[in-house]
Amino acid sequence: MKMIDPKEFVRGELTRLNIAVEQEGFGRYRSTIWFKEQPGFGLRKYPTGREVYFIQSRMDGRQRSITICDARLISFQAALDIARRCIYQPEQLPNAADTRKRKRSTPLFQDFLETYWRAISPKWKPRTLATETYYRRKYLTGAFDKVGIDELSYEQVQAWFISSNRMGSPGAANRAFDRVRAVLNKAEEWGLRDAGTNPCAEVEKNKRRKYMRFLSEVEFGQLGTSLAKYSKKFPLQVIVIQLLLTTGCRRDEIRCMKWTQVNGTRLMVIDGKTGDRTVQLCADARLLLSCVRRGKPDDYVFACSTGGPTSLEKCWKVIKEDCGLFDVRLHDLRHSYASRAARLGVPLPVSKQLLGHVRIENTAIYTHYNDEHLIEIANSISELIDEEMQ
Repeated sequence: MKMIDPKEFVRGELTRLNIAVEQEGFGRYRSTIWFKEQPGFGLRKYPTGREVYFIQSRMDGRQRSITICDARLISFQAALDIARRCIYQPEQLPNAADTRKRKRSTPLFQDFLETYWRAISPKWKPRTLATETYYRRKYLTGAFDKVGIDELSYEQVQAWFISSNRMGSPGAANRAFDRVRAVLNKAEEWGLRDAGTNPCAEVEKNKRRKYMRFLSEVEFGQLGTSLAKYSKKFPLQVIVIQLLLTTGCRRDEIRCMKWTQVNGTRLMVIDGKTGDRTVQLCADARLLLSCVRRGKPDDYVFACSTGGPTSLEKCWKVIKEDCGLFDVRLHDLRHSYASRAARLGVPLPVSKQLLGHVRIENTAIYTHYNDEHLIEIANSISELIDEEMQ
């Protein structure tokens, strides 16, 4: 199409050619030619000589102007086709002006992470805050540097997750990944990302062990022998492990308890996984605690040389290798305690209270895994039927 210079025509001549010219700005800064083939479609010419096709239309209740392309790079018919699609189907095309404005106002990932942290972390319990702060420092500091919160892609999240697996355990990488997913979900909720665009939805987390490990009667005996063997080398750690066996508590509920929490036959768990609760100490548990020299109320019961709670990793590694329980974790001692309660026929509400579960469904899981006594019953029934048939 031959370009028309508005300066070469008077308004009447342009009208005769079915072309309209904007009166405002004519001959000063830029000129605009409107084409009758499509209302809202025009050609804009700047004093520099640059000419662009554009459209102007009302979209979402606002008058918008969208540049199509430089007139030297596209034919008139191609520009007209694009203009018609934009005008009659505006909801299918992004608005360039809105995109530029959004990029200017959307924060970087690290800046949004700080905003998110200030808004969400006050709701966490102290122990949760300490744990999440540790994972943030180890896995999220410097992550996605200089990347906008709305620009984060699947490829970037996947690359970060792979590197996180090299830095720590699969479980730790999963926990850090869950925090990234929560941050991006909050960005969607606050309107900084389009809904349903969280790239974490396409990333597969590390698979975790799906079965529960319980100690058998023989394995309890093996563990008891090893604990007695290393009681002098790891005196405090062995007592902690024995308390885990006799109370069914979580590891840090015993390892990190202070003397102020011990009150006769009761242990007051403060800031536990499910909040505060009371644990009844049996005679064996009270006997074990009596072996530890009592300190000040705010002292840890099982304190190391620096005053903090003692570590169990080295001791447990030595003991479980000595008794051949290589696949047993400290948390499996809690599972074993719960399974024994189920085997004794302890009612679920009572077991729930003993274990400190929030939902009774969590307690009921152990009844499904406790099937050793069912084998004995099945054998007895089978023997009785055999006798009757004979």
